Amino acid sequence: MQLGIQNSKNLKIDAAKIEEATADLLEAKNRQLPELKVSGSYMYLPLKPNINIKLPGVSGDGES
Repeated sequence: MQLGIQNSKNLKIDAAKIEEATADLLEAKNRQLPELKVSGSYMYLPLKPNINIKLPGVSGDGES
């Protein structure tokens, strides 16, 4: 009877060790995967924007 109790304890310890090793393996695999982060934004302009670009040497009437 003592041998059966002893073996049962050893089996529980071995099962816990296997579970821990499996968790360590999964953690190591997850560390190998790259991280992916995605973000985005947009701007809504309700009116047509008025853009006036002035360049040196270029007049607004089409003459240079």
